[in-house]
Amino acid sequence: AAGNSRPPMFLTLRGGVGVLVDRLAASLTATTILTGRPVRAIARTDHANPRDGYTVHLDGGVLRADALILATPAPAAADLLSEVSPQAATLLRQIPYVSTAVVALGYHRSDVVSPMRGHGFVVARGEEVRISACTWASSKWPGCAPPDHVLLRCYLGKAGDESALDLDDGALVALVRHELRAIMGIAAEPALVRVYRWKAAMPQYLVGHLRRLEAIEAAMAGAPGIALAGAAYRGVGIPDCVRQGIEAAARVVDHLEILSPPDCWPLFSSPTLHVGD
Repeated sequence: AAGNSRPPMFLTLRGGVGVLVDRLAASLTATTILTGRPVRAIARTDHANPRDGYTVHLDGGVLRADALILATPAPAAADLLSEVSPQAATLLRQIPYVSTAVVALGYHRSDVVSPMRGHGFVVARGEEVRISACTWASSKWPGCAPPDHVLLRCYLGKAGDESALDLDDGALVALVRHELRAIMGIAAEPALVRVYRWKAAMPQYLVGHLRRLEAIEAAMAGAPGIALAGAAYRGVGIPDCVRQGIEAAARVVDHLEILSPPDCWPLFSSPTLHVGD
């Protein structure tokens, strides 16, 4: 905030985090970007020569790649690596995930008795409450709600208890409203309701996670030119994932420098999609 010497606790981008992806995509003027084309399999182009790169099988086409960064959840990475590195695939499938749901409720400000000074609340384990946390989004992020309204985002589902996701949307909303009435005294009908379900979306770092990562990295040494990045590995937050992306890109650059020195890089062309191959 203007005049405040201390930065705020939370920061985001005006217009949402999607702005970051859009800007990055717009900056990649020298490459081809394919979206909405699921990758079905990755195979070695030549089993006898690991330096010959990989063949990426897409819906409706094939790509030839000298190097790859897999920024997918661990189970998806495991499926893609099942032929290239079966050992790494087995280890990746051992990283557990938890499913969660988010119920977003918008209210007229006059219907909420709480002063909502803060960012929300987290529910301690052992409480007789199904909500695990509630973010007061309109307090945390200015512009999240129209004037004279507030936006609350309530989270359900956690390690050891994903049963709330068995409820249909109507039952989930009723459950959240019941608990918000007890916690925050909100009895009014919401002006806006949205339900989002994130199936197997939150990786869990169990005891031994770092040892498992070391084993995965050792197994991936047999698949030169493929790097892993994302929330499954060394941090789930956006800054953690950005850092991992930068590190993965550096590993790919190192691999390409081995294949061909930098002064030969102009010979590399943009990826070409061969539809129907």
